Amino acid sequence: MSADEPAGVVVPLDLVAVGTRVIADHVEAEFGRPVVGRLVSQDVIPRLQPGRRLRTSGPVVHRHVRLVDAQPPHRHVAACWALIAPDRLPDAVRAELGSGEPLDRLLTRHGVPWRGELLTDEGLVSPATEASLDLSWLEPAGVVVELARVVSIGGEPVAILIDEVPLRSSALPAPA
Repeated sequence: MSADEPAGVVVPLDLVAVGTRVIADHVEAEFGRPVVGRLVSQDVIPRLQPGRRLRTSGPVVHRHVRLVDAQPPHRHVAACWALIAPDRLPDAVRAELGSGEPLDRLLTRHGVPWRGELLTDEGLVSPATEASLDLSWLEPAGVVVELARVVSIGGEPVAILIDEVPLRSSALPAPA
C-alpha cells in the first residue's frame, strides 16, 4: 500500500493475503448482505502497447462494473474495473462479458480455475470521499482500499482487475 495511507488504517489481512477471492463475495461477507453487479461501461481497445503484466497488444475489453446492495435503496458498495484479453477466456465466460458481473465472479460461476496475483505496489487506501463512486452512506471516517490483481488461467494472464471496496470498519447502515 502507498505511503499516503490514512493514519491508523489496517487493511483486513484476508483481503490482501488472498488474490484469488471474488470481490463481490468479500463485500457480501463483510456487510452481511447480497450485492449485484451493474455494468457501467464496456468498450474494446483494438491495440495497445504490450505490458509486462497482461502481455498482449490487443484487442482488450475494458469494463467498469459497480456492485450495489441488492436491497433498497441499492447503495453502491464497490467499483470494479477490468482490462481483459477476451481471446484467452473460455467461450462461456466471454459470452457473459456484457452482463453486470465482475470477471472474477463470472470465472468462478463457470467453474474456471483462476489465480489472482495481488499487485501490492499498485494498491492504495484513501478516504471514502475520494472514491470513484458515491459512498456518502459510509460513516464519516470511512475509507476505501483499491486493489489491483493480475488474473491468470493455466498460468497465462487474462486480465488486470482493479477493485475499489470499503474497508471492514465502514458498515452498511441497516435498511430502512
